[in-house]
Amino acid sequence: MNIDQLTGRYARLKNELETAYATSPWHDARINRLADDLASIERQLSNARYANKALTELSHRSQFQAMTE
Repeated sequence: MNIDQLTGRYARLKNELETAYATSPWHDARINRLADDLASIERQLSNARYANKALTELSHRSQFQAMTE
């Protein structure tokens, strides 16, 4: 998934989790699953953002090196 897809999924899961907490009685298994899914998406977003930043920096370095040669 790309960052936009991950961000959209994160927002949907967060809304589902808010709804699950608003429901009485709580459905612990559902809340736990949603929290686990959110944590997974957060890790994926962090990794994707780090990878994008690294690629951007590499691209800028390559462009700078090409200009100075």
